[in-house]
Amino acid sequence: MKDGLEREIKQIEREISELKKARSLAATLEQAVEIKKQITALEKKKHEKIKTLYAEYEKIDIQNDELQKIVGKQLSGKNKVELLYKIKWKLV
Repeated sequence: MKDGLEREIKQIEREISELKKARSLAATLEQAVEIKKQITALEKKKHEKIKTLYAEYEKIDIQNDELQKIVGKQLSGKNKVELLYKIKWKLV
């Protein structure tokens, strides 16, 4: 999901850039105002995607922390010494 959001954000940025170029080339003020509205809508959409992306980063960080705790507990498990066999011997 994270990669998809990053791609969407980059696509929106490209669209904004193209619209800004089109706005500077607009023949009338009305066209420029309409393009500016489109830019504003895309910028709002971009900011929402960025918020979602940061929320995904936060989820990933939380999951990573939980996994590290689990692995840490497993690695610091109890060690015990158990007698497996006993050998008796004498020198004669």
